[in-house]
Amino acid sequence: MENFRDVGGIPVARGSRIRAGALYRSDAPRSGDVTPAGVAWPPRTVIDLRSAGEADEAHPFAARGADVRALPLRAAASVPGLVARVRDIDGGLEELYRTTLDGAGASFAAIAAAVADSDGPTLVHCTAGKDRTGMVVAVLLSAVGAPREAVIADYTATRARMPAVLGRIEAAPGFEDEAEAVRRILDERPDLVDAPAAAIEAFLDALEDRGGAAAWLVAQGLPEATLERLRDRLVAPG
Repeated sequence: MENFRDVGGIPVARGSRIRAGALYRSDAPRSGDVTPAGVAWPPRTVIDLRSAGEADEAHPFAARGADVRALPLRAAASVPGLVARVRDIDGGLEELYRTTLDGAGASFAAIAAAVADSDGPTLVHCTAGKDRTGMVVAVLLSAVGAPREAVIADYTATRARMPAVLGRIEAAPGFEDEAEAVRRILDERPDLVDAPAAAIEAFLDALEDRGGAAAWLVAQGLPEATLERLRDRLVAPG
């Protein structure tokens, strides 16, 4: 994995922090990946945000006893989805992210519930660990009280990793279709494979327009009690 990190340590209100070892994010794991250093491994729960057909092999963590949940977020934010709309996304990532909130609310609520109910480290991933994973982690962190600047910093940490992520996608056996899609995006819309602050800022603005991440998740069907479990699961008291 080229875009793996534990989001633990991010500050929350009143001296609390996101609990280390509770929530990981990454690009798509593959068989033979090196175990990340310094974290509890393997994850107990894996939330795979990819759409059907994006994975060419069985999930590598299924055989290791993880509870693998296929919870596709939005096909338009997948590599094939970006290719299909590469000329039509006039507002770039900002448009893509804002419009995702309008069509995927139930999916965000289901993902938040899965994290809340996990009994161990939870890994959230898509293909590159940038767009779908970035939006999901931004909602989760915001919902439990992480400050805006910390959420933006976590998202933009992906920028420096994207060359390695794209190289991994292009070089992987069995991923020839994805590699060709990546090359087309790079040729026609290189902005779509970046991770600029403006993209996640627009997404956070859209969340605020809807009352904030916590209230929005509840409006999408997440029970208040589950939201409280999410806070308990992710936040270590100060």
